Parts: sequence; structure tokens; C-alpha cells
Amino acid sequence: MGQEVILSLQGMTKRYAGVVANHDINLDIYKGEVHTLVGENGAGKSTLIKCLSGAVIPDEGRIFWKGKEYLAMSPKLSHNLGIRIVYQELCLVDSLTVAENICLGEKKGRIVDYQYYNQVAEAAFQRMGVSIDPGKYVGDLTTAQQQLVEIAKAISKGVELLVLDEPTAPLTVEEIDKLFEVMAKLKAEGVTMIYISHRMDEIFRVSDRITVLRDGESVKSLSAAETTRAELINYMVGRQLTETFPERSFHSDEKVLEVEHLYGMGDSDVSLYVKRGEIVGLAGLLGAGRTELARMIYGADSIQKGAVKIKELIGMSAFPA
Repeated sequence: MGQEVILSLQGMTKRYAGVVANHDINLDIYKGEVHTLVGENGAGKSTLIKCLSGAVIPDEGRIFWKGKEYLAMSPKLSHNLGIRIVYQELCLVDSLTVAENICLGEKKGRIVDYQYYNQVAEAAFQRMGVSIDPGKYVGDLTTAQQQLVEIAKAISKGVELLVLDEPTAPLTVEEIDKLFEVMAKLKAEGVTMIYISHRMDEIFRVSDRITVLRDGESVKSLSAAETTRAELINYMVGRQLTETFPERSFHSDEKVLEVEHLYGMGDSDVSLYVKRGEIVGLAGLLGAGRTELARMIYGADSIQKGAVKIKELIGMSAFPA
């Protein structure tokens, strides 16, 4: 990998009322690399990417793309330069087909050329090494397939810099492996990528270089091969952590919440309990029913069947069983 700088951000600053989201950020991206941005929530990653896409106009700073200076981007300019952003919230239309989503916004006269749309989609998927039916409606796809459609949409329009904002958050291990295979293919073709993630294993798996943001400032840029997890965390939080997960000093067998065979809002036969002082995590992909369960426990939504009990009501159903 050479050291040609394809993108340079210099002195990028963005202020909101009472908050400095980005302050004097300097960042160089080399052509053909996977450059990962890391930092705690609120570190300024999303604002920086929005400045790059043209969704946000920086208050100060300069953007150099292939050596040419721009004071600010616009969505059209960013698109014309070959910069594509795949956000965490996917920008797809469920009621349109895969091919229609990939070619959305293109104009070829007054007649919609579905054959052309399908050809574009198939070429993009072939380049990525994946198989998805261009005629299928996006709303019928899995989250992982929708993610790949977003990438296909990006590369079909001539991508030079692809930004992936926490793309693995809703994916399974197998789906993550497929995404990384696609990234490897694009990298081999010379596509430059900016990758945003909180997952340490992924960061070291895909990154060539890593830049740490903290409190809206760029702290350090590092070679992924020459740094460690502990060093990276140290830069992210600004202090040395001797224990990532300190030993819990409080233990109790007292149950403060019990959920018994709960039905409703798409959830079926959910049971769990929470002891005093412990943290119980609800894991699952998008649409698995985590939010729905939490809303029923809280009382924001009604349940069809089952019982929710809290400490003061142990032995009594908060809702009819």
C-alpha cells in the first residue's frame, strides 16, 4: 500500500449551540487503505463524516480531495467526487425492488428501463461476490442483505471512498464475515474505505490504520499492526484502565423484577428475572423484539398474556396472567 493521500481534512471544526462537536481535527486518508475511526459516543465521528458527505457544513477547516482544496462539501459535490456513505440507518425504500433502490435517482429518458436496472444491480453484486435477486423487494430482505444492497448502490455509481458507519451492529457472525469478504474485494480493487466501529476485534481485523477521536478532537493516528487493544482504549478514554470489567463487589440473590411467559407486540413466551444490583442485557438483531419487551415491562404497551412482577408485588401479577 502506497502513501498517496487521497483525502486530507485540516482544522475541521463544527460548533453547535453550547457544544463543539469537532475541534481542529486533522486527518489524512491514504489511497487504498481501510482507515478506522474509533472513539466513545459523542467523540465527534458522525459529525466529521457528515462534513465529508456535505450533510453538515463545517465552521472552520479545509478539505483536500486528491490535492484539490474545498472549503466545504455539498451532497452533490461529494457524490460527484466518488465519496459514498453507508450510514448505520440504511437509506433504502422497502416498497421498491433491489434494482430500483440501486438505481434510485438515475434518469434515462422518460421511460423506466427495468432491464438496465437489473443489469446494473447484477454487475454490482458480481463485483462484490454476492448473490441477491435484483427483482426482490428490499422490505423482504434480511438486514445483512439490505446492508449489501447499500454497498452495491454505492459502488454502482463509481465509488472511490466508501465510508461504513458501524455496519456490523445488527449483523450475525456469519453475516459479518460476508461483509468483510466484500470489503476485501473492494480493497483489492483500490477502493479506499473509512470504517467506524466500537468492536475491538473487528477494528484489528480490517484496519490498516486507526484514528482515535475524543471529545471532538483527533487524539492519535496509529498503525493497526503496531498498536494494541490496551493502548487504543487508553487513547479513547484518556486514562490507563487496569481492568476493562472490574470485579463486582455487590452480590444479591434478591429478585427485583420477574417476567413470566410474556406475550405481546410480537414477542412470545418471554421469561427472565433481574437480581438486585445486576445488569441483564437483552441481545438480538434488529426486529428481534428487544424494544417491544422493554416497553411492555415498563407499561408503555399492553401485553396479551403473562405476568410482570416487581419487588413490591412479588407474588402478585402486575398484569393479568
